[in-house]
Amino acid sequence: MVRTRLTIRDAIKYVLTVRDTFQDNREIYDTFLVVMKNFKAKRISRSIVIAKVKKLFKGKRELILAFNKFLPKGYKITFKSDETPVKRSVYAEAIRFVIKVEKTLQDDRAYGSFLEILQMHSQNKKSVSEVYNEVYDGLFRDQPELRMEFAYFLPH
Repeated sequence: MVRTRLTIRDAIKYVLTVRDTFQDNREIYDTFLVVMKNFKAKRISRSIVIAKVKKLFKGKRELILAFNKFLPKGYKITFKSDETPVKRSVYAEAIRFVIKVEKTLQDDRAYGSFLEILQMHSQNKKSVSEVYNEVYDGLFRDQPELRMEFAYFLPH
């Protein structure tokens, strides 16, 4: 399959389509813009963009298929029957993030606290808001990059 070269005009047209599609839910459009700005600024990875767009545009198959045109070869947002590759890439991103936390914190106690907080949440011993307060506002208080990525992985 030969891919046609996309232009700025194509990108603008797509963004306007997103805006028009969500004219009754401006928050989705605004979130999409933030995701794209964060990707452009290299604050989030391509896999995170794919996961976020898929979640944002859930139920809007045509919008997702159109977004796929902007992704490089080897990347695409998939649907039901071929869901595993996207889930696997999100899992890989989560593992990468945990490793990044360990390297960034450079403190065994802080890293241990991070893992313990996550484990307590997975055992339903801590709520999402408790995890958020302890990690986002506590351990990652002085780590803006970790805070941004953690906000993605934290369930809503």
